[in-house]
Amino acid sequence: MYESRSAIYKMLKDQAHKDRQINVFPAPYRSDATPYTQQDFSKVVKEACTTSRPVMAGLKISKAVFLGDVGVGKTSLINRWDTAGQERFKCIAASYYRGAHIVVVVFDLSSLMSLSHCSQWLREALAVNHGEPHIFIVGTKRDLMSRTAFSEVEDHAMRIAEEVGAEFWSVSSKTGDGVPNLFCRMAALSFDTSVRKEKETENGAITVGSDLVTVAISDPSGRETTQGQREPTFKDSRDLTETLLATVG
Repeated sequence: MYESRSAIYKMLKDQAHKDRQINVFPAPYRSDATPYTQQDFSKVVKEACTTSRPVMAGLKISKAVFLGDVGVGKTSLINRWDTAGQERFKCIAASYYRGAHIVVVVFDLSSLMSLSHCSQWLREALAVNHGEPHIFIVGTKRDLMSRTAFSEVEDHAMRIAEEVGAEFWSVSSKTGDGVPNLFCRMAALSFDTSVRKEKETENGAITVGSDLVTVAISDPSGRETTQGQREPTFKDSRDLTETLLATVG
């Protein structure tokens, strides 16, 4: 496989290619179609990216899952394997959904039936994902829609997206309309969250597993948290490990 087409090769590099670097925080498809009001990279993220030791070594890698009915255009959108929306893939769906940083529910703009199934797809994904992923509802095949029909479907899709707390997008995989902007938006939101959590970890907070246990290493006096709860004090890493094992067990 050519280096330019190898996803693994790109992930192993220490720096993203110029055409994949995001210097300006991407805007949503519509300002009234997103629950994410963030308009710029967080201050802590900007500071982290401009210091001599910005973040942990290597690129930030986020897991994005694409869900939806058969034939809505998931594969055309991402050009790789997905759950294919069929019952025979249900047995592997849980492991596919688990640990996702981004959940994208895809529907066909020309099929109201596929739109009506979006909520169910999202419930299945979130049922096994204990984190707080960014959620997107994406309508595909925009190039097949007339302006009038598209406007009606868009309004309906935006209402559903608002109900489930998702950001709505409309794209055309055939023409490429909206696709680069969508992926840049997903990447920026996920990157910002990833770095912020990393900096919080450096400040003492540690998340174990899939948000099962969160502890904070404090000074010997046991300072209080913002919630007024007293944080545990650990003598060393062994003491911390033993405490975590006892908590999880």
